[in-house]
Amino acid sequence: MAPKAYLGIAFGNSSLKLAQTSQDEKIVRCTAAPIPDGIMQGGRIAAWDGAADFLKETIKKEGFTAKHAAFVIPEEAIFQRRTTLPLMNTQVLQTNLPYEFHDFITDDKDAYYYDYSLITRTDKEMTLNAVAVSKKEMGRLDALCRSARLRLMQATPRSRAISNLFHQMAPDVVRNDFAVLDLGATGTRIDIYSGGFYQVTRTIETGGNAIRDAIARELDIDPHIAEVRLRENQDDVLGLPSCRDIYGSIAVDIMHAINYYVFEHHDNTLETMYYFGGNAHNGYLMSEIADIVPLELMPLSELKMSDCMDGEALVTSAPAIGICWNKEFFPGRVFGPEGLVEDEPAPGKSSVRTNVFGDGGEEDKKAKKMKSKGGGIFGRKKG
Repeated sequence: MAPKAYLGIAFGNSSLKLAQTSQDEKIVRCTAAPIPDGIMQGGRIAAWDGAADFLKETIKKEGFTAKHAAFVIPEEAIFQRRTTLPLMNTQVLQTNLPYEFHDFITDDKDAYYYDYSLITRTDKEMTLNAVAVSKKEMGRLDALCRSARLRLMQATPRSRAISNLFHQMAPDVVRNDFAVLDLGATGTRIDIYSGGFYQVTRTIETGGNAIRDAIARELDIDPHIAEVRLRENQDDVLGLPSCRDIYGSIAVDIMHAINYYVFEHHDNTLETMYYFGGNAHNGYLMSEIADIVPLELMPLSELKMSDCMDGEALVTSAPAIGICWNKEFFPGRVFGPEGLVEDEPAPGKSSVRTNVFGDGGEEDKKAKKMKSKGGGIFGRKKG
């Protein structure tokens, strides 16, 4: 069967990122649309009906046509950890994986789906990137997609979507350690990868909204007006003294996060930090970071190639683009292909068999029908 076009969806705190692939997996359309107030709260969707309406409106307005959705799950909605376990087959791992989250999940463990991607394996132990997401959250994501006349085919964490992007567009980069800087509205994230595998995220609770609020205070204007002036840098508001103080604070916090990683991993090969996000075009901020952080600083647009000729899209819509390429680099699946039986997990592969859409009623029937098609948190459904 011919490959399908995918629509990558990523709801951020301030903007909705969408990216569409062609059947030959080229990125053909992208957008980053400002999200109306009240839809997002704390990095998660708070008003699901409003989010569904906005998603439908944006799809129609921007001319997206793909019907198979790939959804980026925000870090705030999942539990994710890197863990090392004794070598075991997939059946035993399926039983034990929920207990790896006992320090994080305080309610019923059966209320969550669990998946993993195998990083390394020896004859005695294996290292995994494990993830847990609530069944309620996945059910809401499915309902949101259906309300927009989309079929939810896969969902994966933001850090995994970014990793996919590098594997697709910069295979030479993933051979070494590298950092990725997400310059968001409510915070700044530093993701660190080694050998193409996600290692850790450091979050700084200062982002574009802090800059907006500083402009509003210093000029005594409404925050919404300050947001407009920030985006267009009217009268060079980004150069205000109060904004420069914030830039310095963000840069120092990034430096501390990088220095800590380097100290804890003496054999690291970390030399470059790629950046994207809503504040990526703030020249004052990027200059401050470049002066303080001991890494080469590069925009994601430097990865531009035939798979995505729009370098600006990489800066504004990176997670949505990356999830469209959630494929053979990490062939993990919740269900696995029909008939797959493995005595041991293979590197990069997930075989934990769970249910993307939830238990009971029509949702459970749908999941059973889809079980033979593959897919899930770390993987793609086939067909």
